[in-house]
Amino acid sequence: MRARSGSGSRCHWTGSGTGVVEAEPIAPGVLILHECLHYRPAAPAHRPRIAMPLRLNNRLIWQCLPDRLRLGHQRQHTPTPLVELLPDPHPGPHRAPRIRLSSRSPHPCGQDHYHAHLHLTRDVLTLVWRISGPGKNEILRQRYSGFEGGES
Repeated sequence: MRARSGSGSRCHWTGSGTGVVEAEPIAPGVLILHECLHYRPAAPAHRPRIAMPLRLNNRLIWQCLPDRLRLGHQRQHTPTPLVELLPDPHPGPHRAPRIRLSSRSPHPCGQDHYHAHLHLTRDVLTLVWRISGPGKNEILRQRYSGFEGGES
């Protein structure tokens, strides 16, 4: 995972991490990814000691539907829908064969808006979140590879 805070952000999420993902099929076409990430924020130059590593846990719910992919998360045993990813009508130029899905509408969380893009190539899945809101201008990039016991 890599995160970058843009101009105007007060979150200071710039940093990177690695982790392990365990997949749990719960129904036909539905998968829960249990993520355990060790994340290290980049320290601001004026405060180099505040970059304490964090352990983050997340549960993402992936549901394959005939024409889209539904993505949600589970907090305290309550599933929350996030976005529906549909094929991108304008995927842009690319060198390797890939599929790109994009959220058509953002997920609102308080005053913030979460947009998602999913890029699939033969052996890598990349989920990119763009978060905007008062004091937020973030890009979170989660890269999943090594699908047989690999890292995120």
